[in-house]
Amino acid sequence: MTFESLTCNSQSDPIAIEDPEPLLSWIIDAGGFNRKQSAFQVLVASNPDLLDEKLADIWNSQKVRSSQSIHNKYQGKKLLPVQKYWWKVRVWDEYGEVSGWSSEQSFEMGLMKESNWENARWISLKDDTRTSEHRFREYKTGRMAVPSMVTSQGVGYFRKVFDAEKKIQSARAYICGLGYYELYINGEKTGDHVLDPAPSNYDKQAYYISYDVSSQLKTGNNSIGIMLGNGFYGQNISWKSDPESERDLAFGVPAVRLLIKLTYTDGSQESYMTDESWKESTGPIVFDNIYGGDTYDARYEINGWNEVEYDDSEWGSVNVISPKVNKISAQQIPPIRKLKELSPQRVFKSVKGNWVVDFGQNIAGWVQITVKEKEGQVIRLIPTEALTQKGDDIYPGSTGG
Repeated sequence: MTFESLTCNSQSDPIAIEDPEPLLSWIIDAGGFNRKQSAFQVLVASNPDLLDEKLADIWNSQKVRSSQSIHNKYQGKKLLPVQKYWWKVRVWDEYGEVSGWSSEQSFEMGLMKESNWENARWISLKDDTRTSEHRFREYKTGRMAVPSMVTSQGVGYFRKVFDAEKKIQSARAYICGLGYYELYINGEKTGDHVLDPAPSNYDKQAYYISYDVSSQLKTGNNSIGIMLGNGFYGQNISWKSDPESERDLAFGVPAVRLLIKLTYTDGSQESYMTDESWKESTGPIVFDNIYGGDTYDARYEINGWNEVEYDDSEWGSVNVISPKVNKISAQQIPPIRKLKELSPQRVFKSVKGNWVVDFGQNIAGWVQITVKEKEGQVIRLIPTEALTQKGDDIYPGSTGG
């Protein structure tokens, strides 16, 4: 009998478990047919060197007579916030024959409660410095005779440089965005997620994401950058600006909170976090709305804004705020990720004179284009879900009108 996989709360080696009694599962290749687990034993330890039947200091389940190999509840000592634990399992089959021990797996606990955010503050843009004329768009719904000009709340670019004075053994980043965000360390994007965090009723619940950033940080100066959009939290146009509706689905000004915890090779620890010392600016994303799309004005690009050497002397100070969020929990659902790239199946000019790029299927994604044009040239991309029956133009009903 061999183990194919072990999971904790349906995740492999998770780093932000908040359940005080996480669920342990395993898949076994027993060979043959009609095989059955008759018992199991789980060991959990605070150190991989203690993961032994006589030394396990967190939990030794002893032999448990059970055929259940999924969602077995942890029943050991109290699990502590941001601590890492190692575990393994062995099983008995229907004949009472015991397997060898599985390979070692681990799980880490999340922040678990508000006080473990330490002194991390919510930061947001203090000054909306956008000057692009393209920050405005026409907005028209229903019985409006003429469209009104609207703009979104500004997209914030935030940065901070800190000095790690010792050799880093491990590092974790915990970040909660009230609005979609991207985290950068030393110029490189952290993780492969897109559209984080998952939307929620933000006045009741928000989600934070955890990252293992050990490989991104180094001894010496490190640059942390955050780009923060509106997402569902800060959308201030649809419904809110609709004169035909009294509904308001905007929660407030987008804000972000970050905590980075370092463990050095000598065993000491240090934390860095968002606070009033961070710098802020606006940038090339001059319009951003979850329903209305984005406007990117390349004339306002900020090359190297998330790198150590960048001169931020002209950037402003952030605004520290206290948004109404009753609870922040670790996001447990699988993240949205880029799965593949699609090439156009057909590119043609419609009967109305517009260029149509047909990818051959409906997708959730974004378009990548390369442009060589004069400065200030406007290129407008409108997503659509269907063509006309003749296939010679887009079907206007699938573009929101």
